[in-house]
Amino acid sequence: MAEPGRKNLLSFRRKMEALKGRRKLSENGPFSGGMDTFCPIVPEDVIVRISSSRHFFRQTFIHQRMILKVILKGEVNTLLDGEEFSMSPGDAMLFFPHQFHSTRLADPASEYEFVAVSFLEKSRNYEPLLNLRSRVFRLNRSDFDNLLKLISAYNGLDKTSPSEAVHALVSILTRQLEYSREETPPEKNTGGGMFTEICGYLRKNFRKEVSLKTLASEFGVSPVTVRRMFRRHYGDVTPGVLLRKLRLQHACELLVRSDRSVSEIAEHSGFRDAYSFSRAFKNALGVSPRKYREKNRDPEPA
Repeated sequence: MAEPGRKNLLSFRRKMEALKGRRKLSENGPFSGGMDTFCPIVPEDVIVRISSSRHFFRQTFIHQRMILKVILKGEVNTLLDGEEFSMSPGDAMLFFPHQFHSTRLADPASEYEFVAVSFLEKSRNYEPLLNLRSRVFRLNRSDFDNLLKLISAYNGLDKTSPSEAVHALVSILTRQLEYSREETPPEKNTGGGMFTEICGYLRKNFRKEVSLKTLASEFGVSPVTVRRMFRRHYGDVTPGVLLRKLRLQHACELLVRSDRSVSEIAEHSGFRDAYSFSRAFKNALGVSPRKYREKNRDPEPA
C-alpha cells in the first residue's frame, strides 16, 4: 500500500498531466513579471462575533479596526459617513477605521442577525482594500465556506487553525477585490454630498480645535445648517460627539500600540491636557487610560 505522501504525489501528477493535456505548461519561465494578488494585506488580531441584538440600532459607531459585516437575517439600511446603503441577507460591507456608521431595520418587526469580523492590518496599510470602501458586495458559496472557517476557528468548534482562518478572511477580501474591478459600483440611496465631505473633514482634523462654527465657515453654510445635517443623518449625535469618539478611538490605538506617555497621547489625540483626556476616557470607557493599557496590551515576552 502506498504511503499517504506518495498517494498525494500520485494524485498531483495525474491532475498535472490532465492540465498538460489542455495546454503546454511553462518549464523555463522568466524571473520577473510573475503572479500577484489583489489583496496584499496581512490581517492580525482577528475577532469574530455573531449578533442578533437590536440594542445598538441607530447608535453611531466609530472603530479603529476594519470590520467586515455580513447580514444573515433582515433587510437593513446602513448609514456610512452620511450615505445610505440597502442591505439584504447575504450582503456584506467593509467598514474602514474611523468611518461613522449606524444600522436601521427596514422593517422593525423583522428578524435581524449578522456576523462581524474585525481585524487590523499588520502594517496598518489599508490602501489595497480601498476598492471595497463604501460599497455593498454579495458573498457567494465559497465566501460563506470561508466565513464558517472564521467562526469555527475563533470559537474552537473544529480543527480549523487560526492561520487557516486568517487565510479564509484574505480569500473573501481577495475575491471581492477581483470582482470589484469588473463591476460598476452600486448606486447609493442618497448621495451624502456636503455631509460626506464634512465627515471626511472631521476625520482628517480631529486633532485640531474644530467647532460648529469652524465647520460652517469651512463649508460656507450656517451653524444651524450643519446641526440640521447631523440631526437628519445621525439623530442626537453632534459634531462634538463624533470628534470625541474619533479622539478616544485614536487614543485607544496609541495606548495599546505605542509606548507614549498618557500626556503625549492626550496631546496627539486632540485633547487640551492629560486631565481632560483622562476624564473623558474614563467617562466613555469606564477605566483610566493606564488601566486600559494594562488590560489590552500584549504581555512582554519572557
